[in-house]
Amino acid sequence: ASGRVELLHLGPPYASFAVAVSPPRRSISEPYGLWKARAKMEAGTHLILAAIELLTVQISVGNRGSLDQPERSQAQWLQEFSGMLVHLNLVTSVCHYCAYGMRWKKPTKFWHNWYPPDLFRKCPGGHLHCELRGSTKVKGKTVKWTSIASPYPQELVDSMARASHDLPR
Repeated sequence: ASGRVELLHLGPPYASFAVAVSPPRRSISEPYGLWKARAKMEAGTHLILAAIELLTVQISVGNRGSLDQPERSQAQWLQEFSGMLVHLNLVTSVCHYCAYGMRWKKPTKFWHNWYPPDLFRKCPGGHLHCELRGSTKVKGKTVKWTSIASPYPQELVDSMARASHDLPR
C-alpha cells in the first residue's frame, strides 16, 4: 500500500448552514455566525473548515476528492470556501435526490475533481416532491424530515462506488 488516500469524499454536517433555519444564524456579512457563542454554530464552522483543509491537501498532492453541501448552503459564504473553489479549480455538479427514486428533491452540490459528468442526475419532472419541513412519526418517535432525507440515495451511492472502482490506480 502506498499510504495515500487515493479518493476522499467529505460530506460535513450542514445544519448550522441551512437556509431554512429560523431565525437566521448566519448572513452574507456575518457568515461565521450571528451568535458566535452558540456551540452548534462553532461546531458547524469548525467541521466545514476542517473539510476544506482536508480536501485542499488531498487535491494539492494530486489525489481525487470531493465535498458536498445542499445547493443553497450558507457554507458557500465563507471566505475559506470561495478560496478553496478558486485554488483547487473544482468542478461543481448538482444532483436532485428525486432523480434517484427519493420522494424529495433535495438539491445537493458536489465540488470535485474526478466524478464522471453523467453521475449526477437532475429532477426529470412530472412528479411532486415531499417537502422537507417539520417532522413525522417513525416507529412512534418524532423525526425531522431533514433527518429522514439526510442519507444519500442508495442508487447515488452505488453509482459513486462504481465510478471510484473504475478509476485508474
